Amino acid sequence: MKTTVRATVGNYILTSVMFGGVVYSLGDKKKVNFKGDEAILFSRSTGKIIGLGKLRIR
Repeated sequence: MKTTVRATVGNYILTSVMFGGVVYSLGDKKKVNFKGDEAILFSRSTGKIIGLGKLRIR
């Protein structure tokens, strides 16, 4: 099972795939941290990697 999460951070929209059963409601506000080596951030306009890390939602 996986959950796709779209988060607005300032003027940016981050899309994330989280594995496991996670339930969020539209409009929920959560704190996020990038840490470790489990996430890859891509530029939407260029498709290039712009960051590596871990996304933790609290």
